[in-house]
Amino acid sequence: MISCRCVMRGFGKGVLEFSGEILTFYAIKGLIRKKRITVKRLSLSEIIDVKSSASELVVFWKRQDIVEDVFIADEGQRKDLNRLSAALGKALREYKWREREKAEMEERRREEIRKKIESYRERIAQTFANVTKIIDLLFEVLKSLESRTKWNIAEECVERSMSIAKALQRNVPALSLDFTKLSLAVRGRYRKETIDESYNILSHLYNQLVNTSLIERDEEIRDLHLNLPDLKDLITAYYILNDILLGLIVEDEDVQREIDYFLELVQKIEVDRRLNLEIGEIRELANKILVRNEKENVIANLKNLLLATISQDSNSSMIDLLEGASF
Repeated sequence: MISCRCVMRGFGKGVLEFSGEILTFYAIKGLIRKKRITVKRLSLSEIIDVKSSASELVVFWKRQDIVEDVFIADEGQRKDLNRLSAALGKALREYKWREREKAEMEERRREEIRKKIESYRERIAQTFANVTKIIDLLFEVLKSLESRTKWNIAEECVERSMSIAKALQRNVPALSLDFTKLSLAVRGRYRKETIDESYNILSHLYNQLVNTSLIERDEEIRDLHLNLPDLKDLITAYYILNDILLGLIVEDEDVQREIDYFLELVQKIEVDRRLNLEIGEIRELANKILVRNEKENVIANLKNLLLATISQDSNSSMIDLLEGASF
């Protein structure tokens, strides 16, 4: 602690004291019972700059506006004022250096989190893209077995699914799909086993995707949306679109019920607000599913709208996460 007796311009005599990161000017009042009255108390975080001469110390500080206070020492106190000025100036420079370092560290940390978020979001988007490709291919296998069986198409779809599944597992190691039985069934031209195994993989994939164990464990991004569990309804909607198309091919009587369920799901997703669905366009397209010669194009367009919700740039999630980050 350093102090000196001086005069504060605009107030009068008192004691200027610098201790730790606090500059205080106080006066002593009272004849018998002395009382210390604080006139000015400034922390280094409020002080912008200091200037000193042999007999004066000028402190520039800011709360709402920039203000300057002038402290003047008489000849007998100048040495103390100079010592206090030197200590204050040094402390202020060190404080500003620490604050710059802290700001730079925070910015580096924010940049790390930004990159981590971008990587995570790309991984989620890629995962969803690969999942939908596998779903489409397995439903193509089922479609190829209707009316005139096209084993060459079924075999090609299974091979492509297996390749995509490997990429999927690299992105999300917890997602594991076994195509061994399906591959054997297709190569052996076993229709019933091919259908059963296709549905088994579709069911297994769905159950894994909606499992909460896939929530990101990294604490810095585990609260980021979208995550895989957020996509449960979207994934279900994608399954239903494929099931509707298959139902139209086999003339399933429950197609309209599935269309209604699909619309209920997208309405639920839209209300949740985590995904920005083009709900009006989806409803309009869904009402055309049963129109002759349009079903495949309509369903393809609906799938594209669902896929677009994942690829869109949801910066608000990133901003919320960055603002909540502690450094």
